[in-house]
Amino acid sequence: MIQAFKKIWDDSDRKELLGKSFSFLTIRVLGVLAGYAFTIYITTKYGADIFGLISLCFSIFLFAGILARMGTDINLINQYADTHSLQQSGLFYKVVLKTFLAASILACLLYFTRDYYIIHLFN
Repeated sequence: MIQAFKKIWDDSDRKELLGKSFSFLTIRVLGVLAGYAFTIYITTKYGADIFGLISLCFSIFLFAGILARMGTDINLINQYADTHSLQQSGLFYKVVLKTFLAASILACLLYFTRDYYIIHLFN
C-alpha cells in the first residue's frame, strides 16, 4: 500500500494534479463553511424574513450572471481549441468586450427595473 502511494507521488504529473485538486477542494470547503457562517449570522442577527430576501436577491443575481455569460465560456474553449483561431490575435478581447457589453446591458436593465421587482416580489 505504501509503495502504491509512493509511486503516485513520484510521478510529477500526478503530484501536480493531486496538489491542484486538493487546493481547489480546500477552497470549495472554505467557501461552503463561510456561506454556512453567513447564513447563521444573518438569521440570528436579522431573522428568517431578511434571510429570505437576501436569498432571493442572490438567486436573481446568479440568474442574471448566467444570462449575461450566455455560454461564452464554452464557446471560448471551442474557439481556442480550433487551430485556425491561433492566427486571430484579438479574438479573446472581442469575446471579452461582447460579454462585458451584454453583462452591462443586463445589469442596467436590472437596475432600472428594480422598482417593479420591489413592488411585485416583496409585497
